[in-house]
Amino acid sequence: MTYMTAGQKPDWLKRANRRVDISDVWMEQTDTTAERGESCDALFERVDVLCSDTQHRDYSADGFTLIGIAITDTGGTIYRDRGWAIKMLGADAVWRVEDCEMEAV
Repeated sequence: MTYMTAGQKPDWLKRANRRVDISDVWMEQTDTTAERGESCDALFERVDVLCSDTQHRDYSADGFTLIGIAITDTGGTIYRDRGWAIKMLGADAVWRVEDCEMEAV
């Protein structure tokens, strides 16, 4: 973790409507032996998702998109945006987190 940036809050954090613990996904990708003791929260923004019903009529539904993550350890919390989360966790992991959150809503 970059301790010099711990505690600094980015502007995109104000847009976050939902915060969900994804420590298991973080550890699966970055610390499989759980040696570092970090926790990770996903920060989501509510968005409209274009959908179609069985008769092919379009409508909008509530959804969430990941805008960043917050990684916490004994040195503090650092915030990283969606692009960084994709680089660290992989696009598939980010999509799984978003899909899981949209199903929970």
